[in-house]
Amino acid sequence: PPARPAVSVKRETFTPAPPPQFSPPPQAQPMPSLTSEQAKYLRMLETNNTREQKSAAQLMVKSNLRDIVVLDAVEKILLNGYKISGTDQDRNDTVDTMSWLCKALGASGNSKYRATLTKVASEAPNRKLKGYAEKSLNQR
Repeated sequence: PPARPAVSVKRETFTPAPPPQFSPPPQAQPMPSLTSEQAKYLRMLETNNTREQKSAAQLMVKSNLRDIVVLDAVEKILLNGYKISGTDQDRNDTVDTMSWLCKALGASGNSKYRATLTKVASEAPNRKLKGYAEKSLNQR
C-alpha cells in the first residue's frame, strides 16, 4: 500500500477562562425605621405573654390605631393563635387576648383584615371568640 502523507495537526494552546469576578451581594433594602409607637406595640405583641398582647390590643382600640405595620403583626398573631388549646386558665387568657386582637383589627376599619376576621368567626373552636370576631366584622 502507498504511504500516507503526514497530516499536520494544528495544536491549539489551552487558555483557561479568566476567573469570575465576584461582585458583593446586593445590599438588602433597609427596613423603614419604625416609629417609637410602632416599636412599642410590636414589642408588646411579639412577646409570648398573652396578657401583654391583650394590653397592646386594648391600647390600640382605645387609641383608634390604624397603623398597617402593627395591624399586620396583630393579624399574624391572631391567625397563629385562634385555634386555642392548653389548660383552662391558659385557654381563657388566650380567648380573651384573641378576642381583643379581633377588636383591634375590626376597629381599624381596614377591609384588608375582613378575610381574617371571617375565618376566625367561622373556624374558631371557642364560641366567645367566634362572637367577637363576628362583632369585629361589623365594627366599621
